[in-house]
Amino acid sequence: MALTIQQKWYQLHRTELLKKQREYRIIHKNKYLAYYRAHYHKNKIIKIMKIEVINKSQHQLPVYATDGSAGLDLRASFTQLDSEFKGDNFEVFDDCIILHPGGRILIPTDIYVAIPEGYELQIRPRSGLAIKNGISMVNCVGTIDSDYRGNIGIILINHDLHTPFKIVNGDRIAQAILSKYEKIEWKEVNELTQTKRSEGGFGHTNTK
Repeated sequence: MALTIQQKWYQLHRTELLKKQREYRIIHKNKYLAYYRAHYHKNKIIKIMKIEVINKSQHQLPVYATDGSAGLDLRASFTQLDSEFKGDNFEVFDDCIILHPGGRILIPTDIYVAIPEGYELQIRPRSGLAIKNGISMVNCVGTIDSDYRGNIGIILINHDLHTPFKIVNGDRIAQAILSKYEKIEWKEVNELTQTKRSEGGFGHTNTK
């Protein structure tokens, strides 16, 4: 069967056309990779997980203070200070709570979440409150389990030796970080794998 003019032209220029086609693909592939890398670094793409939440407070949902923040800020939530607060060495007033030196108190956030199985929500102190006011958490770090559906509470403690700390409705008092974990299945053995450190602990390396 005789070849058409188009087929003859294609056979004549086939090698050159294939070469140009490969060059075109490489150029566009490199452009795509360059765009992707630039877009990735510019926008800091990370995995986002949607979490079910109920907000019974009068404040916005917990948010990240900056683009690079790992923790969501949690706020104190109490509109009526006539509830019975758990703790010790604190005073409740009409518009605030005073946590005295050495005192501790459970502060509600009125935030309820459903964490996916295989994850926990870690509740941590805020570094600013720690260095400026000596405020931390008694159970540092706290854990919200995947099957917990109650109000997220923050157990604050005042480590300052002299100065009381004032807590006002809406104050940012802690931060929450989503963390993945794996469960343990025990494997009983008669002897553990030996290391150079062995049973050394409690400061065995000293401070220098």
